[in-house]
Amino acid sequence: GTGKDNAAAVSNAQGGAKEGKYTRMSEDLYDYMLQLMPVDQALLDVEEYTRDLPAGHMQSSPEQIKLFALLIKLLGAKRAIEIGVFTGY
Repeated sequence: GTGKDNAAAVSNAQGGAKEGKYTRMSEDLYDYMLQLMPVDQALLDVEEYTRDLPAGHMQSSPEQIKLFALLIKLLGAKRAIEIGVFTGY
């Protein structure tokens, strides 16, 4: 099948979740996940600033940032470049 068919199957399996674009989890699990890697205050300030911009919705979510950081750490990357950084976070 197509990617759309697969997404619909995932959506149905998750009880109608948005096309399988996220994993359902309890609030407790989500909070735990966010606490695994503390965020520096400077980044929290950038996140708050970005949220108030007209295009603030383009900001990456905290879990996406933590995933990127984890992947970079696991790969042992010494240098990385991200194309399209919105406000530096």
